[in-house]
Amino acid sequence: MEIKELIWLTHGMEMMSALQSIEQDEWSCNEDFMDIVDIETSTLMTALYVDDAFNEYDEAQIQAAVLGIIEEYISVEYYKD
Repeated sequence: MEIKELIWLTHGMEMMSALQSIEQDEWSCNEDFMDIVDIETSTLMTALYVDDAFNEYDEAQIQAAVLGIIEEYISVEYYKD
């Protein structure tokens, strides 16, 4: 199973909540966007880091997968007008 699928399977509610929060926030540049992502995914990331289902992945892989999911579901080029 791919890591993104595992995230949706085990923490889908938290992932969806983070996506909705990020989508509602406003940002003007890549740095703002990444700050918002860090804030809105902090609870999700903590849950993923301690979940035994993700023991085979390191933090960088988990972070990359979460960011990949965000980029798939939110239509942005890291900024809003």
